Amino acid sequence: MKSSALEPTRIRFEPPPSPWGVGASVYPEPRRAPTWAPALPLSSRAAGQRTLSELSSVLTDLGTADVILALFTKFFHHDLFFDYQESDSTKIREILGRELLQERVRLPHRFGRSLYDRFNDTYIDTRTDHLMSEDVQRLLQGSPIGVYQLGRLVSGPLGIIESEDSRFVPPILELPLWHCSDTGCNALHDVTFVAPNVPVVEAFSRIGKALHDRLGPAAEWSEVLNSQLHKETPRQYVDLPPLIADYIIGEELTVLLERALLGDRGVFLRGVLALPPRRKREADGPATRVRSSRHWASVRLGGTLSSI
Repeated sequence: MKSSALEPTRIRFEPPPSPWGVGASVYPEPRRAPTWAPALPLSSRAAGQRTLSELSSVLTDLGTADVILALFTKFFHHDLFFDYQESDSTKIREILGRELLQERVRLPHRFGRSLYDRFNDTYIDTRTDHLMSEDVQRLLQGSPIGVYQLGRLVSGPLGIIESEDSRFVPPILELPLWHCSDTGCNALHDVTFVAPNVPVVEAFSRIGKALHDRLGPAAEWSEVLNSQLHKETPRQYVDLPPLIADYIIGEELTVLLERALLGDRGVFLRGVLALPPRRKREADGPATRVRSSRHWASVRLGGTLSSI
C-alpha cells in the first residue's frame, strides 16, 4: 500500500486519536460505550458502511455505540472505516476526556513506582505474566490517570489537553511491575493487563476475527498512520516524558511546573489548567499557589509536557 493514497501534498491528514480505545485502555465493569456516531461518520463509499452491513449477523446482540467504538479502535482492515475528513476531532477529544475524568475508561499510569509498589504489596497469585480484569480494577482503583502523548494530544488527570510540541508516547497495557528472584537478573518484568468481558471488547474481537476469516490479514496501514504521528517529533524530545516522570519527582517536579508557569509559555499553560471541566480560578494567582493546588504528580507532569 502506498502512502500517496493519503495525498499528503493536498491534505493534512490528522487521524482521530483512536489509540485511546479498546486496545490501550482498561474498562471498569459493567460498562457500555458512549455515543460516538455523530463524531465518527463511517466512510459511505468504501469500507465503513460495507463492513458494518456485512458483519451485522455476528454483531446483532451488541449495541451500536459499542460496535462503532470497536470499529474506531480497529480503524481499518484493507481500507479505513471512517471518513477522516468529516470526523469531528474536537468532539472525539471531548468524549475521550470526559470518559477519562469520570473513570469510565482508565489509562494505567506507567511512570513512577506507585503501581509497582501496589502490585508487589497486594498481589498474591503465583502468575505474574498477566493480570486478570478484576485484579486490574483493584490495582488501578484510586490511581491517577496515565500520562501519555500521541502527536500533540496529552492524556492525564487533566483529561486530554494539547501540547505545543509533538511526541509519541502511546498508551500501553503491559507495565513493568516486578523483579524476579534471580539475583543475576536486574530487568523489570512486564505484566499484561487482560481485557474485561464488556460489549465493546467483545465487538472488537468479533470484528477482527470475522474480517480476517473473510478477507485475510489486514493491510499495513499502521505504518502509514503512525508515521503521521512520528513525522513532527523532533529527536531531542524522544525521551523527555520518561526523563521528567522517572527522574524529576516530588517537590522537584512541582518546582518545574512553577518555572514553566513563570516562563514565556506561562500564559499558555495557565490556559490549559483552566480548561473545562476545571475552573478558571484554579489557574489564577501566583505560580506558587497554582503549583501547590495540583494534587497528583501526574497532573504536574501532564501540564508541564503541554508547555515544554
